[in-house]
Order: sequence, then structure tokens, then C-alpha cells
Amino acid sequence: MISNESFLTEKVNPILEPLTIDLLIKKPEDPVDYMIYYLSRLRIDEDELPQSANEEEDNKKEVVKEEKNVSYNKNVRKVVRSMRIQVRMKMI
Repeated sequence: MISNESFLTEKVNPILEPLTIDLLIKKPEDPVDYMIYYLSRLRIDEDELPQSANEEEDNKKEVVKEEKNVSYNKNVRKVVRSMRIQVRMKMI
């Protein structure tokens, strides 16, 4: 009998990791529907894993890039808000 850790590492992670990365990149309106769609497309065979290691690495880089973008956009919004407040204060 296979251990829980081995089962997760060998069977579950190769499915869920690419799914999670895909969710982070696409950010669907309804994640549950998207997960159902994603999983229904998969044919789980030993030779047919969802993504190769290179594709997973590329997707991870894309997620990191997107996270940096989001962080940058948040900072820009803060600066713009601050500038608006300063302008309003000068008008008073």
C-alpha cells in the first residue's frame, strides 16, 4: 500500500500544481467551474502528465511576474491617491 505522502507526491501534485498555476495566471471569475473544466480535459496516464517540468517552470515565472505587476500597480495607486490628497489640500 502506498503511503499518503507518496500518493500526494506522485499522483496528486502533478495534477494540482499546474492547475493552481493556471488558476493564478487566468484568475477565472468562478474558480470551481474552471477547475472542473480543467480536470475534465485531463487524461491521466503515466506517460501523459498535465505539463512538463519546463512548462511548469515557465508558468511559475509568469506567476511571479504577474505578482510583481500587481504589487507595482498597488504602489502606483497609493502614490496617485497621495498626490490627489496633496492637490486637494492646496486647493483649500
